[in-house]
Amino acid sequence: MRVLFDSIAYRTATETLDKNVLQNIDELQSRIKEAMLPVELLRTDDRAKVAIVFERINHMGVPLDTLQLLTAWTWSDDFDLQQRFEDLRESLEDHGFAGVGEDTSLVLRCCAAILVGQPTADNLIGLNGASVRDRFNEAENGIKGAIDFLRKQLGVETLRNMPYPTMLIPLSVYFAVPGATQVVIPGTHRQRLERWFWRSCFSERYSGQTNRAARNDIVEMTKLRNGESATLGEFAVAVGPEFFLDTVFRLGTARTTTFILLLGSVEPRSFISGNKVNLGEVLKGYNRHEFHHMYPQVRLKDDGVDSREISSLANMCILGRSDNNMIRNRRPSAYRELMPEGSDLADILRSAVTTETLFSDDFETFRRERADMLAKIAQALVE
Repeated sequence: MRVLFDSIAYRTATETLDKNVLQNIDELQSRIKEAMLPVELLRTDDRAKVAIVFERINHMGVPLDTLQLLTAWTWSDDFDLQQRFEDLRESLEDHGFAGVGEDTSLVLRCCAAILVGQPTADNLIGLNGASVRDRFNEAENGIKGAIDFLRKQLGVETLRNMPYPTMLIPLSVYFAVPGATQVVIPGTHRQRLERWFWRSCFSERYSGQTNRAARNDIVEMTKLRNGESATLGEFAVAVGPEFFLDTVFRLGTARTTTFILLLGSVEPRSFISGNKVNLGEVLKGYNRHEFHHMYPQVRLKDDGVDSREISSLANMCILGRSDNNMIRNRRPSAYRELMPEGSDLADILRSAVTTETLFSDDFETFRRERADMLAKIAQALVE
C-alpha cells in the first residue's frame, strides 16, 4: 500500500509475488488509480445550508451538533456560548436541576421557544449571531424562572420529578424577560400555570406529538404573560379511579411521577410520628425506599392477589425509610397499633388519602375507596 503509486518501488515490491496474487494487486491499483473524488465548492450566506453540509460530512465521523454550530457563529471576544451553557448548568445544579443543564438538547429547545417561538433546536440555525448574544439572558431567565416555579409551586425538586421534561419548554417562555428583571406572577396567572401543568400531566399531552403541543402552548404562554386573552390549558382531560387502579407503580414512568407529585400536594405525614414528611429529601432521593405498599406485598401474595393490583398506584404512599422499616410486612390492622390516636391519626390518614377502611384488612374495598379519593383530588387539580 505504501508504494502503490510509485511505479519503480511498486515493481520491486511485487516481483517475487505469486502470479495470481500479483494479478489481484494490479487490479486493485487500477481501480484506485482511476477513482474520481468529487469536490464541491459551496458559497452561501445561508447558515442552515452550511449546517446541513457539515452534518452530512460528519455523519460517519465526529458529529457536529447544533450547539457547536451556534457557538461558532455567535462567538465574539466577550461571548462564548459553550461557556454560557456551562455556567447555566452550574447554576441549575445548585437548585437540584443539574439534569436540565446536562441535557443540551432540552436547553436548546427552550432557547428556540424563547427566541423564535418554536420548540425545536433546528430553528436556531438561521438566527443572527448578534441576536443570540443580545437575547441569551432572556433564555437563561426563562429557564431559571420556570424551574423556580416548578420547585416552589408544584414541589418538583429535580428533572426526574417531571412527568414530561419537555413541558419545561413552553413554561420557560412565560418567564423569559430581558436583563435582571423577574416576572411578577399575578394570582390568576399562577392558577392558570398550575392548572396547565396538572392537565398536561394527567392528559399525557406530552407523551406524543410533543412539538405540536409545545407550539400551541408557547403561543398561549406568551399571550398569558402579555396580558392577552389566552386559552392555555383549554383541552380535554378527565381523571377517573381507573387511573390509580390500573396503573402499576414504576419509578421513572410519567404516570407514577404524576402520582407522586399528587401525593406531595397533600403534604404526607409519617405513619408513626405524625410529622410531615420532608418532601425535598424524598423527591431528590427518589428511590423505592421512600415509598410503601399500604397493604404489604408479602401478605397479599400469600392471599393470591394479582401482582398488578398489589403494586397499583391505589396501594402506594410516600413513607420515610424509618417508618418503612418499623412497619415492614405487617398488615394494616397490625401496624395500626404503632400509630397515634385521635386527631393525629385523622391527619395521617387524610394526608395519605385514605380512611380507617385501611385497617379493615379488606384489600379490595380499601383499594377502590382510595382510588375514588385520589381521583377526586386529581380532578380538583385539573379543574
